[in-house]
Amino acid sequence: MNALISALANVCHKFVLIHAYLLLHGELLECGHEIVSRQSPNQVHRSVLFRLLWDYLCRHLGYSGRMMDVMIEDARWSDAGLEAIVAKAAAAISNALSMPLDEAECAVLACDDARIAVLNTEFRNKPVPTNVLSWPEEDLAPEEDGAEPERPTPDPDGALSLGDIAIAYETCAREASEQGKPMDHHVTHLIVHGLLHLLGYDHIRSGDATRMEALEVKILGKLGVPDPY
Repeated sequence: MNALISALANVCHKFVLIHAYLLLHGELLECGHEIVSRQSPNQVHRSVLFRLLWDYLCRHLGYSGRMMDVMIEDARWSDAGLEAIVAKAAAAISNALSMPLDEAECAVLACDDARIAVLNTEFRNKPVPTNVLSWPEEDLAPEEDGAEPERPTPDPDGALSLGDIAIAYETCAREASEQGKPMDHHVTHLIVHGLLHLLGYDHIRSGDATRMEALEVKILGKLGVPDPY
């Protein structure tokens, strides 16, 4: 009993530390359009924190969990087949980079515009929704513009933690409609885009953008999705 109490205390301590870290140091990468939201920022990022707590339980207390976790918060994502899209995108990236992402730890929060606006407010002080947000576990970005990002480093226990992604339904659906694209093609592109952000790819500098976009086009082609650019 004492051992169990001690273990739970350690988990709670870790949870508090994670929460404090995210609030103080969380940095997000963002792509896409923004529209104003009336959602109150009082809802804190419970789903993301739950995932981090669950990871800790899996790693340190012996619980088992799926590696690529898709947390459906908006039921419309189930109808859109997001879990299958994420699995296929991860497999395609794994093949393109010769990296075993099927064993990597990553959570995808499938939410609505209201939730992603809260996250955007919490982490970026932008109270508006967007299509995708990414939390890299490590900073893998290269120092030289256009260079290949670093490879993610496994944890001491062998787990490969990539980070987290949030994707908003209404913004994705609106963009797909405006661009005349099938919803599944657009979502596949955004999931690939978000996962590549977790792996150190970015599009702020011109050389990095060229490398990232070329890789996206290559991966999407393998998935039967036309060049989005």
